[in-house]
Order: sequence, then C-alpha cells, then structure tokens
Amino acid sequence: MKRKALLMVLSAKVKNNLLLVLEKLTLEKPKTKLMAEVFKNLQIKGSSLVILPGLEKDVIRAARNIPKTATVEARNLNALDLLSFKYLVMPKEAIKVIKETFL
Repeated sequence: MKRKALLMVLSAKVKNNLLLVLEKLTLEKPKTKLMAEVFKNLQIKGSSLVILPGLEKDVIRAARNIPKTATVEARNLNALDLLSFKYLVMPKEAIKVIKETFL
C-alpha cells in the first residue's frame, strides 16, 4: 500500500510538471550560494525536495540552509515527504534507485 501511494504521488507530480529531472546534480564546492543559483536557473519558486541517488554530502550541505528545501536519499522516499514539497528535483541516477527499490 505504501509503495502504491508513493508511485501515485510521483505520477501526480509528473502530470503537473512539478518533477524536475537533471542530467547531473554536482557542485564544485558545498556552498549554499551555488545551490541557490541552481534553483534560480531551474526557476523554482516554492518548497523543493532534492532526491539524491546516494549520500552526496556536498549537495546536502549546500541545500540545508535554503529555506523550504530538504534532501532525501531515493531509497528513503515516502509519500508524506513528496506531498510536503511543491517541487521534486532529482538527477537521472535517482530514478534508477527508485525503480530498484520500489518496483
């Protein structure tokens, strides 16, 4: 049941164009300013959840000081996290982890 709810929320985000898939999500340095610039380029206005394929400390450090932004590993996703944020941002590798974990 939990898996079905998670997949329903993901499909709703895709349907409403609230899921942003990036080729890669890497930063030169773990700086909040660099992560804020990425969000500005993506034109994200509102809360956002960054879904990571693994433990990427640089991205986590850069995103933690941005208001209304959180990070989570793809294997730890749940429907409540997805519903709590307007936008979902993830690199392509995270999709593979979601497929392996939940399908």
